[in-house]
Amino acid sequence: MDRELGWRALVRARDSRAEPGAFAKVSALGVDEQRTHVVIDIDAPLEARPALGDAYRVDAHVVVETADDVMMVPATALFRERDGRAVFKVIDGIARKKIVMVTVRSQFNAVVNQGLDVGDRVILFPTAAIADGVRVRRR
Repeated sequence: MDRELGWRALVRARDSRAEPGAFAKVSALGVDEQRTHVVIDIDAPLEARPALGDAYRVDAHVVVETADDVMMVPATALFRERDGRAVFKVIDGIARKKIVMVTVRSQFNAVVNQGLDVGDRVILFPTAAIADGVRVRRR
């Protein structure tokens, strides 16, 4: 127990059930949030979590998927292209549209399995002014 900051601990758990639909709630700061109820099974024994009980609120970091040796790009580099996704890759100062295959995406990053090579530079937040063949420079 951390007496200065209150009780905090890293406790591993697995979700046993997540409600299929979210509901909207306005936070204390007035921000609309989407929430859902999740039932978790805590892996730690009772003595490792003495201050945590039934119906307590917890703040959780949810790991949906883990993988080693994947190529990720910022989600802000992606844009819709027909039924898939694409990025603008910078080659010798020229923007080149590349269709990519995204397998997993979060709010911030996306795992790309096809269409890019390690070390490729992509344009973040591409605007309507960016098109295939347009000369670009780094800002």
